[in-house]
Amino acid sequence: MNAIALRGAVIAALLALAGCAGPMVAGNAQQVTKQVLSDDGLSELSVPESWVSRPDVVRSATLRLGGEASDVFLVVNTYPHGELQTTPAAFARSMADNLAEALGNGRVTAQRTLSIGGRPAHEYVVSGGVEDGLLTYVSTVVEGERSLHNLLGWTASADYSGRGHVLHKAIATFRESATPRQAKQRVDLTFDWPEQLDYTTRFHGKSKKRSGSYALKGVYRNSGRPSGDQYLQVQTRVQRQEYVSDNPGRNDSLQKVLDQISSQVPDYLITREGEFAQVQDLAEFQRRMERALFDGLPKGEAGASGEIVQRMKGALSEQFLAAAAMDEWNRSVGGWIDSAYVVGEVYPTLEEYMAPALGERNYPMRVTRQLAGTAPCFEGDTSYRCVHLIYTGTVSDASFRADMARFLESVVGPAVKLNDVVITRRTDVISHPQTLLPFRTVSTETKTITLTDPTGEVVSNEDREEITAIYSYQESTAAR
Repeated sequence: MNAIALRGAVIAALLALAGCAGPMVAGNAQQVTKQVLSDDGLSELSVPESWVSRPDVVRSATLRLGGEASDVFLVVNTYPHGELQTTPAAFARSMADNLAEALGNGRVTAQRTLSIGGRPAHEYVVSGGVEDGLLTYVSTVVEGERSLHNLLGWTASADYSGRGHVLHKAIATFRESATPRQAKQRVDLTFDWPEQLDYTTRFHGKSKKRSGSYALKGVYRNSGRPSGDQYLQVQTRVQRQEYVSDNPGRNDSLQKVLDQISSQVPDYLITREGEFAQVQDLAEFQRRMERALFDGLPKGEAGASGEIVQRMKGALSEQFLAAAAMDEWNRSVGGWIDSAYVVGEVYPTLEEYMAPALGERNYPMRVTRQLAGTAPCFEGDTSYRCVHLIYTGTVSDASFRADMARFLESVVGPAVKLNDVVITRRTDVISHPQTLLPFRTVSTETKTITLTDPTGEVVSNEDREEITAIYSYQESTAAR
């Protein structure tokens, strides 16, 4: 790994740790280990059972591992003998110095010489970073029989005293595999949107809930243009949209609400690297949405619509709307950037789920990402130059269930008891691997709730929403 690539790894590490969901739980989970094999078929090591493979961390590495909560990482880069024109000891020192330089103010410990798997090894600990992004790295070079291996582990400096021994223990288990295995083929995913971007979005949404069902379809015109040196501004303008529910008497009023809300869809900014930055003019959009919903809801008894809107405040907050926009971006584009996937393998991790009705608390969501295989980019495409990406998320945490039970009781009273609640999400994306321009997305969310009603009967209900979007690019864009 050269100095430029190493600097990229430092930046990725800072971003990963800044967004971590929380510390990894100590206890027996740390004591149970599992063997992990490298994708190139040449090496292996043992790590805590809770660790997972990370396709989005240093995609060139042959082993890419991290704690489930994104609080500790370990990668392995392998170099066949003869590839590097230097000695192992000198290479180990240069890696440590490059890392310290990339951190900006890094401090390097004295070299420690040790034996790993019966082979000579050279280890340095490097610490540094900026402000709250202080990191501690363990950089170890192992002189294997067939290759030279650089093991690079890191965690937040504040956590190194508690997690450093876990990194050292995992590094000590490293071995070259006795018999090399066939290397797994990976697919690299790269963000490379053009500065001049024009496309049409055709979407169809449908929802089936206890309260009724509806369908929504429409056509948007979209464009992307540079915004300064750092950002791409994406604009959406509604060409047409139609709302149809199973309550014909409400269709006209709800269509009016929909038209009022989407009369001016706010633009959003993404960085040139594909990171979601912000939604513009979100405060005005939030106020317009609130007014439209208040005007369009059935009044019934005096003040009823105001009470409904008040309960919806969380879902209408700027914080939630911004988080929802970022979540949608990350599921279809942002979460796949600068990663490499073995076709068919499922990569689990832990993210957070926001439930506005329950307040500001976030809940753990078990997520998987998978590159299922190649696919035609659009109907009639025979090149199969796109890939099929699958994202899934499941929320069923005990704390989420308990808070939902309290919320339900506040709405309908203590006569109805919540037994269980599970939320499952899935997004299928057909995308070009070299640009991450999506051609088709299908997003579903299912809420399954099991209740005990006042008569003692156990009832299970399922709400399901699905949105399909098809993106058509102008010829200049599609040719990239």
